[in-house]
Amino acid sequence: MDYIAKGTQAEVYKDGYKAIKLFKNNISKDEIEYEVNLQKEAYEFGLPVPKIYGLIEIDNKIGIVMDHIEGVPVGNIVLEDMSRSEEYLIKTIEVQKYS
Repeated sequence: MDYIAKGTQAEVYKDGYKAIKLFKNNISKDEIEYEVNLQKEAYEFGLPVPKIYGLIEIDNKIGIVMDHIEGVPVGNIVLEDMSRSEEYLIKTIEVQKYS
């Protein structure tokens, strides 16, 4: 697995054509399953989100296995130009609302 990124709740790795979001130990399985269900609903609704394949356990940590999608995370784009953060937020909402 190749390391991709780190957030407040998890680290993300690339494994072939899949990504694995590996959560920190302080995140409960219920919280992770809730996120999985939201992501599956978004995918089934046709939003541009990765397809979820299920959960995995690695080194006593729970992870979500999903499609790996090439691109730059929205958070990185916002951090590069905070003066446009409101514009980016509006575009993100529009994608979710009208997709």
